[in-house]
Amino acid sequence: MEPRGRVFYTRNTSAPWAVDDGKALAEEFEVRELDHRRPSSIGKVIAGVVWCDIVVCRFANRIALLAVALARLLRKPSVVVVGGYDTASVPEMNYGSLRGGPVRGMTLAIFKMADRLMPTSSTAGREARTNAGVLENKIQVIPNGYPEIPAPTTPKEPVVITVGNVIAENIVRKGLGAFVEVARALPEIRFVMAGRADAEGEAWLASCRPPNLETPGFLSDADRDALYAQAKVYVQLSLHEAFGSSVAEAMLLRCIPVVSDRGALPEVVQDAGFVVPYGDSEAAIAAVRSALEASPEAGDRARGKILRDYRIEDRDRQLRQVVRDLLAGGGGRRKPVSG
Repeated sequence: MEPRGRVFYTRNTSAPWAVDDGKALAEEFEVRELDHRRPSSIGKVIAGVVWCDIVVCRFANRIALLAVALARLLRKPSVVVVGGYDTASVPEMNYGSLRGGPVRGMTLAIFKMADRLMPTSSTAGREARTNAGVLENKIQVIPNGYPEIPAPTTPKEPVVITVGNVIAENIVRKGLGAFVEVARALPEIRFVMAGRADAEGEAWLASCRPPNLETPGFLSDADRDALYAQAKVYVQLSLHEAFGSSVAEAMLLRCIPVVSDRGALPEVVQDAGFVVPYGDSEAAIAAVRSALEASPEAGDRARGKILRDYRIEDRDRQLRQVVRDLLAGGGGRRKPVSG
């Protein structure tokens, strides 16, 4: 029996899309996984890189810098699954690793040393090329993937939702302020903004929340999915999104999406929902009205888009193929698909 390659996989989140990558790798390889949200990680990183045949990191952060640099020193290949913050440069809201300063230098070093960068959207891949000068043959776009969960069986209700932590940054970046404007313009409709609020977020909500806007706070996965199953419309009017997982999750449960034309949101939604110019409140209000009046088939189209283009099986297969190729000696020489 051919020995399995040893993969050292680092992540700093328990989000399903990060945990799922570890599970996918473990189907073919021997995996040592490190959730490095704990402070005792540096020694474990060194031990993990020494032990493994290849390094796979979620996000271009300080742990990735150490892991990728040590892998390069030991002549072992490395992969970095880059997120939206990693490739972004949005100076108007001081957002993104590539906007400048020491964080930009760290991110550029990681991008230079890694053998492969894996953005989750073509948009993020373009940002890596434009904002960091990453070579085309180092980028392989592998979108997020979602399991096929059962579709809601009860009729949708005239409810409009968005999901995002209510913090100062997200009022603009996640479009929470724009969502409140739309809710205020449609007082007869029930709006829900789900997400944990900090003290500043609570103060902001107290100053602007219209009577028809509910803010239940943090929801468990089950409660969030129940809300998706109930609501007819999901709204994401972000300034920047490298993918938009909440949009895809809502679409999978037949929510009709209304999104801004920024980042990867148009890429995810395409013709399965409504795309409006960022900052155009009137267009957003009109789109939400249209979505509320749409036939049930519109929800079916939204679900079908995710089932067709973002299957978890496709992501798992492509991720394992990248690792397989690098272990076989492809390094940076193989020209990957770049989306």
